[in-house]
Amino acid sequence: MLTPLDIYQQEFKTVIRGLDPDAVEDFLGRIADDYEHVIKENEELKKQIESMKSRPDAGSQTKAAAISEEEIRETAEELTREAKKTC
Repeated sequence: MLTPLDIYQQEFKTVIRGLDPDAVEDFLGRIADDYEHVIKENEELKKQIESMKSRPDAGSQTKAAAISEEEIRETAEELTREAKKTC
């Protein structure tokens, strides 16, 4: 799995008429920041899932008020897919 640090440390060869190094660095920085945010959010969602699993009265919540584990997992997976698209 690619980490934000991998993105920050990525280096590219310089070629004649190549890309603007400053623009590349700026873009990689923005991607790494976004990716780091998604990773943290994903971890928080995993913690919420574990917390919900450990509740003794989890089954007594109303359907409208309860967030299902499946919904949380799908949201985490969607955020991860979106982050990978920007890389």
